Amino acid sequence: MTSPPFPPGTRLAAYLRDSGGNEQDLSLERQRLEISAWAAANELIITSSDWFEDAARSGTTTAGRDRFLDMIATIQKPIAGVVTWEFARLSRQYDDILYHVADLRRRGFAVHSIVDNIPDTLEGRLFESFLAYKSAKYSQDLGKAVKSGFRRSIEVGHTYPNRMAPVGYKKEFCQVGTYRDGRPRLAGRLVPDPDTAPLVQAVFEARANGRTYNEIHHDFPIVTHSVSLHRILLNPIYTGILHFGGQDYPGFCDPLVSAETWTAAQAVNQRRAGRFGYDHPRALRSGFALTGLLFCSHCGAPMNGRSAPDRKVDLYVCREARVGLHATCHAPGIPRAELEQLVFRAITDTALDPAALAPLLQEAEVNLQERSETHQSQVKRLRRGLQETSRQVRLIMAAICDAGHSRLLLDELQRLEAAQSGQQLALANAEASSPAATAITPGELEKALAVLKDKLRGTPADRATVLRGIVVEVRAERIGGSPIRHRKGAIVGTVQLRLPLLDDEHIANITLGE
Repeated sequence: MTSPPFPPGTRLAAYLRDSGGNEQDLSLERQRLEISAWAAANELIITSSDWFEDAARSGTTTAGRDRFLDMIATIQKPIAGVVTWEFARLSRQYDDILYHVADLRRRGFAVHSIVDNIPDTLEGRLFESFLAYKSAKYSQDLGKAVKSGFRRSIEVGHTYPNRMAPVGYKKEFCQVGTYRDGRPRLAGRLVPDPDTAPLVQAVFEARANGRTYNEIHHDFPIVTHSVSLHRILLNPIYTGILHFGGQDYPGFCDPLVSAETWTAAQAVNQRRAGRFGYDHPRALRSGFALTGLLFCSHCGAPMNGRSAPDRKVDLYVCREARVGLHATCHAPGIPRAELEQLVFRAITDTALDPAALAPLLQEAEVNLQERSETHQSQVKRLRRGLQETSRQVRLIMAAICDAGHSRLLLDELQRLEAAQSGQQLALANAEASSPAATAITPGELEKALAVLKDKLRGTPADRATVLRGIVVEVRAERIGGSPIRHRKGAIVGTVQLRLPLLDDEHIANITLGE
């Protein structure tokens, strides 16, 4: 131990930390005993209130290290400094340790490590910097080694790297080898939980059908809060794919959700992403028909409905123009009735006009056969690839049964099984994306468009359904006129429409105000 830079009778604060686990070299008890013995031998004082301990806390961050932060914030005279077992106890993050040690010294407190023989000189500061680098490098290398070990366990034994299994699965432990002392090496693999797996499947089905988090949580309360469903619905583990360390592992476990359901659920998530998503529940409940579809031509920000102070007219107002003195956009509000009338007219005259759609439908029918043939060719190719991989898997398994296993055979079997899972997912996705276009007669076209027109003039719910099926985006602004008298000025902009009964490639751009 080093000699202290403090005279006898000096009062100190002590900081102790360990990272948790069953194999800690320096437990809190040992650190306390060593520091207490050192203080007694040098006639230094550490009162019961001056011990600061963080148990089972990582040194790579100060988050969660409440006692360390308390010490930094509350330490004051007559305490002369801080003593710790080693500098690595303070932090294993390079910038953190240098910052906090410099802060303590700037405020007049010495910092002393018992086992690190560092003189209180300029050269000693240089050595401290090297120790900080060494500690941070150790933490970084340890993290890489642990992650590498996890990857190996995942690839060889399908070991799930996290402590808790995802909702819908449970861990099933099996032996995958032995330690050097003969003890069995166990791996926790994911298997469907018969109690919760059906609930997870129901959650994905409900989301794929467009239901909200609150509705799903009410019927299938598999998590504490409805917002927690977001993490479940984005986790690829439910398709059998583990994402770990920036890498995907297809075929890691049995999927709970089909590729078709997963794709449909992600489409709903994407449409409702963010507060201003066009299919967000708030937008759907809004009494303003264009909420979630309308953007400001002036700055590009979303526009939302707002009742004017005089209550004589409702407006669509740019989000960036609603923040008073801090507004970044000064575009005036647009009268709701006038803008909605212009948009509805653009839809009726273009997207719901049989004469405009008939030539496009004929063109789509001509291309349908070609797209169907291309799709069938792709499906056949994927099936052949899957059959070949499955044949190789059977051959490897037969070889293992006949002659016993070897490392090369097991590695090749593992590679083929992963490839097989990926091919199965690709085939399922291809089969689910089959061209769905069908021939339609002129009479059927007029009848379908008439139904859409009626819904556009119907209830707010029916109108919202038609708008979100046809309108991609509306951009508009009011030009000229008085900023106070809202009815003055011309409304200009564009409407981007997805033509009904056709695929998403058929988009029409209509100019407003002409």
